[in-house]
Amino acid sequence: MPKSFIFLLAVCVFFTAGPSFAEPLFSLNGQADFAGKKADFNLRLKDGGSITAELEKTAEKKLKFSATIDHVRTPVFDVSSVFQSTIEVVEEPETGRFYRGVLESKYSLINYKPAQELSGFFEIKKERLTLKNLSWSGFVVDGFVGLVPPYEISLTLRFSEIPAEDLNVITGCKSGESRMEGLVSGRIQISGFSDRLLLSGKLTAFDGAIDNLVYENAVINFDGMYPILQISESSITEDSGLSFNIEGNLDLRSHCNLMTGLIALKMSPIINENVLHREWTIKRSKDSEQRATEFKYRMQKNDDVGGSSQKDSDMLSIEHNIQF
Repeated sequence: MPKSFIFLLAVCVFFTAGPSFAEPLFSLNGQADFAGKKADFNLRLKDGGSITAELEKTAEKKLKFSATIDHVRTPVFDVSSVFQSTIEVVEEPETGRFYRGVLESKYSLINYKPAQELSGFFEIKKERLTLKNLSWSGFVVDGFVGLVPPYEISLTLRFSEIPAEDLNVITGCKSGESRMEGLVSGRIQISGFSDRLLLSGKLTAFDGAIDNLVYENAVINFDGMYPILQISESSITEDSGLSFNIEGNLDLRSHCNLMTGLIALKMSPIINENVLHREWTIKRSKDSEQRATEFKYRMQKNDDVGGSSQKDSDMLSIEHNIQF
């Protein structure tokens, strides 16, 4: 019983404290009542936050776990919540004893504001915590976290149409620093070890803004060893209609928010090209009746004498289309 309790307490610390507890910044005390088949612990942080947890055996192979998180501060959030779980003790000939259960939260506050509650399934087996369909504040997490050194990690985060600013939860920006608007969907894979994390994924954003850049949509593909991400095969379309390819390296230490850092990368206009001409949209406007007006620049191509090569002519045509 004490071992499973320590594992679940480690889970609470991991998901609320994150990297802020890389050094010992807390004191831990508790007691176990073996006759009463219960135990309780209190973890008090030096910044004033605390985690109080209790574990009680309610049946032969049933445990009840609860943890109260009181103003635990991370680099991004101030978190308060109550975690509750029912745990089943399972015996299998192949794997031996392991634990599985349902984890839920209530009364959650993030930065003193009510937050969507946590719910999901977990297993603790062979010193590894496996999460299944764990949802909290718009994110859904699947994968595992090692509970002993070197703390191996393999997690997949999925989210759909969340506010762009909510990406702070994984990029480390404090509230108000990112200056982003719009909705974002995506999938992020986190793998490796606690001190060597590999990130890869895809983000799709629409109808938003990054600082002064207003966009209709953006598609971002990335991978790399944290904190350096390589951006490739990505594009963004401004509200005016002009589209750009985006590529380069993004250092999350300099740009704490992924979307904000994108506008510092190499951006080249996307050109529609065929054997006769090149063209790209410079300006697009829409009225309330969904009609669109586009201005396109077209560069004609001419053959050299003999047709052995091609070069652009000095002629530049402007095409104006009105769509209904």
